[in-house]
This record gives sequence, C-alpha cells and structure tokens, in this order.
Amino acid sequence: MILAKKMAGDLGQELKSSSPALVHDMGKGILSAVEAVFCGVPDFICHSHFLRDIGKDLFEKEYGIIRNRLKKHKIWTLLRQELKTLQKIVDDDPQLVCALANGIEGGGLDPEMLERMPALAGYAMIHWSLDTSQLDGCGFIIRRLLKLKSGLNRAFSGFQKPVVR
Repeated sequence: MILAKKMAGDLGQELKSSSPALVHDMGKGILSAVEAVFCGVPDFICHSHFLRDIGKDLFEKEYGIIRNRLKKHKIWTLLRQELKTLQKIVDDDPQLVCALANGIEGGGLDPEMLERMPALAGYAMIHWSLDTSQLDGCGFIIRRLLKLKSGLNRAFSGFQKPVVR
C-alpha cells in the first residue's frame, strides 16, 4: 500500500506539470484519488456523467417502470424481429434510402416513393431505438426522447403540414 501511494504521488507530480486540469466522473474513488494525488490541480465533473447522474436522480423510478414494462412485454425482442422483416424490404429497394435522403435535403419526396416510405421510416425508427451508440453515455429515456424530437423536427421541417378538416 505504501508503494502504491508513493507511485501515485510520483505520477501525480509528473502529471501536475503537464495537465492544466482534470475531467472525471463523480465516483467516490476518483474524487478521493484526485484530492490525494492532484491536490491543487483544477478538476471538473464530466458533463455527460453529470447529466446521466441527474437523470438517474430525477427519473430513476419512472425509468425503472418503463424498463420493466419493456422487458415484460418483450418489446426489444419484437422490435428486433420487425427490424429483420423491414431490413429485407429496405435491402430489396436500394433507391429507397437515397430517395428519402434526397427528400429530406430537398424538402419534399417524390409522390411515387411515398407508398414505400412507411417501411423505411419504421426501419429507421426501430434501428434508432435499438442503437445506444449516440447517447453520449446517457442511458436514460429523456435524453433519447429529446434526441428523437430534435431529429424529427429537422427531418420534417421542409414538409408541408397536412390540412386537417
């Protein structure tokens, strides 16, 4: 233990001279280590970890309910099955993805493509809902819903709103 403290102290001294600041999570272990080894070096809490922890504090109960219901009703399994079905439709029509991308960029879709869009939209939404790589370390549902809203707003900003009678 004494050797470990000495090595940590030596490492701390070496890093103090080359590190203007530290960024880390709020774990008790890292906080204690920073205090002991990097005394005097400015240290900051990682923004992603902070948001994740706030989300857990505020929504853990609700998120637990949602997570348990998703498991109970096997939603992830059903989504993966539907994804496989839609994947075949998307793979059979390589122009479909390009048509959607062009429609989003140009602000409108070719009317002939509209009948095939539900399969692609379903495929994209399921794929997105199963993908956790874009969550910036935040696994709570609020962050995901905000990203969905933002993405949908961007995607459909160029389309005309339907007239409701």
